[in-house]
Amino acid sequence: MLSVSSTITNFYHIIENILSCILQNEGFSNIQMDKKFDLDGKIYRPDIIAERDLKKYVIEIKLSKIVSPDIVNDVYQKYKIFRDYHIILVLPFAMDNTYEKIIPNMEIWDAAELTKYIENISNEKVKDEKLQSLFALYRVNDLPFKQFQNCKNKSVIIEESLLNTLKYIKEGRKDAYNFEEFAIEFLKYVFADDIVEPRRRHRTSSGVNIFDAIARISSLRSESDFFDIIKSHFNTRYVIFECKNYKKKISQREVFITTKYLCNKALRNVAIIFTRNGENEGATKIRKQVLRETGKLILVLDGSDMEQMIKDKTNRDYILLNYLDRLMMPMD
Repeated sequence: MLSVSSTITNFYHIIENILSCILQNEGFSNIQMDKKFDLDGKIYRPDIIAERDLKKYVIEIKLSKIVSPDIVNDVYQKYKIFRDYHIILVLPFAMDNTYEKIIPNMEIWDAAELTKYIENISNEKVKDEKLQSLFALYRVNDLPFKQFQNCKNKSVIIEESLLNTLKYIKEGRKDAYNFEEFAIEFLKYVFADDIVEPRRRHRTSSGVNIFDAIARISSLRSESDFFDIIKSHFNTRYVIFECKNYKKKISQREVFITTKYLCNKALRNVAIIFTRNGENEGATKIRKQVLRETGKLILVLDGSDMEQMIKDKTNRDYILLNYLDRLMMPMD
């Protein structure tokens, strides 16, 4: 959907889940994730180890778009020390399955192979779930199989990909970058008709402040009442986006920092803060104060809001206008 770029580490969880199901269905046993080995003074942590028919397997996942000799050789060189193990290299994004698999005791499972194994699952519900999880890992323009486009329409694939991405991004600083990447893909999809060219990491002219993203409001006639309102009544042509992947609700501090990025002369008087868990009372109070004293608008969208917008893009205007009403109606 994906952005599926964006959330690279989180997709390991999706692939591991798919592989676990495939391995069990194909008769593998003793399946273990991230097991630690100490061999010849070095620590190894294969993604998965498993057994079948008295053979042991070490399984490595690489999120590469293509099968290349370098990738294959690197994995082989890394795990050839596992002398009693057969190596399986999983390349779920690989679009070219013509690469000669010439290394002994090594298999390559690309997207075509994974699809074939999933098709072997007899439980139709599980099969469909795993196929959709695999399909959702691809950007729409990178879909490697005709089945991807025949299975569901593109918008549904994008929706599932975004929802999967949001689900697997962990709250907290460690996944903050992934949350920012997700937000860009979210903007491109949900607000595709309203904004143009969302860009990441912009520095203000002073060089001091950096905000997460900025986008220009489309000059074309919009069907969005919200964007029509902010263009006409808030003297804004550019919208600031901030991403807060916090476990807790954001506070007035985060709102106060965001106000520094707004500038009337630069025609950016509106900001939207993406959060995982909303805001506390102090943040709400500061936003109302900023609106009353400066005429600058800051809205906060949480994970639930984003999920609703992904599932039905027509919700975006309703949600934004509802928050706008709650800010504006009590104003003196």
